[in-house]
Amino acid sequence: MGRNALDRAWEFVGRARIVASADELVTRFGDVISNFGFDRFDCGRTDRRPGQAGGGMLGGRGFDDWNLHYREKQFQLIDPCAKFLFESYDPFSWNDVRANTPSGLADRMWSDARDGGMLEGHLTPIALDDSGLMVRLATPEKQFDPDHRGAIVGLTYTFGLEMHRLRPLPPIADESSIAETAAIALSDRQIECLRWVIDGKSNWEISVILGISEHTVSTHIRSAMAKFGVSTRIQAATAALRLDLLTLA
Repeated sequence: MGRNALDRAWEFVGRARIVASADELVTRFGDVISNFGFDRFDCGRTDRRPGQAGGGMLGGRGFDDWNLHYREKQFQLIDPCAKFLFESYDPFSWNDVRANTPSGLADRMWSDARDGGMLEGHLTPIALDDSGLMVRLATPEKQFDPDHRGAIVGLTYTFGLEMHRLRPLPPIADESSIAETAAIALSDRQIECLRWVIDGKSNWEISVILGISEHTVSTHIRSAMAKFGVSTRIQAATAALRLDLLTLA
């Protein structure tokens, strides 16, 4: 996959907020995410409040048969991805989960996924007040290029938020929280650092480019993450793009 595909990915991030319908967003996202080897995806609600059941799909493509099989076999009772979703808002791949989960109970689920043409997957949790969203991807390939993980996270994070805009599920942010998000301001250094994050640079590489210490770069990026209330540097850069605080030029 060439640089053109990465450019298309970040173009999607920058322009998704002006898409007028959920169906159009699904089509555009499907076209872009296929460049990274993923042939199916969806976005649904997750609810972390005590006593609340998750559920409610906003849209996607290709997971219908698997979702039916998953419910019939009650894989939700043994799926280790559910534990990862509950414990953190950090994006992760199926291989990340398998590497940190002893073999055993979930082996049947992974085997059935392989039989269904899904050898690897990726999940991006997104916080929304006291509940959240999950964007799920799957690919028939054994793995995806780790150098593309940043772009994948940016794409899925944007897709989830924009699907929620077009097909909102409760709870929905009130006007005061929307205004607070719109009023976020970044310093020039924070913008510079996030722009290089989008270009795939590490904190050390950014420090060399800008002529500042790696610690200072980390401080700028963490400050931006805190302003947006996100847990990863890619999510911060994506949020800055969506609010026109950052450009790709």
